[in-house]
Amino acid sequence: MNLWNTGYLAGALIAGMLIPIQTGYNTQLGRALNGPVYSTMAVFAAAIATTVVIALLLRVPIPALADAARAPLLSWVAGGALGAIYIVALTIVAPKLGAAATVALVVSGQMLCSAIIDHFGLLGFPVHEVTTLRMLGFVLMAGGVVLVRLF
Repeated sequence: MNLWNTGYLAGALIAGMLIPIQTGYNTQLGRALNGPVYSTMAVFAAAIATTVVIALLLRVPIPALADAARAPLLSWVAGGALGAIYIVALTIVAPKLGAAATVALVVSGQMLCSAIIDHFGLLGFPVHEVTTLRMLGFVLMAGGVVLVRLF
């Protein structure tokens, strides 16, 4: 494994580590705002502001309108809509399940959906067929969820 791949692996690990922290803050905000709907709006407002700052700091050029128009219409809406559903759902379930069980279930759901996407090459991803060893990995993940939830 070269250093570049190690950097990607570390980046993915760090991004994953941020999810339970984000969920905790979102849950606190949801409690303060009497539910997940307004807290999710606040989270997205903060996300937009943060992204603008990052773009300015990195001096990311503004894309040409013609380039933006090439993206499928659904891609303009789906990411934000799915993100909102995700945040609302986690704000509701995390206080009931706890951080570890919530994240274990989220990761298991991500693994299942990712396997389907990879197997069929959906959403522009290259095909990576589900093998017996990959299936074993999913079974072990499911076992981990059960252990985290029960104990």
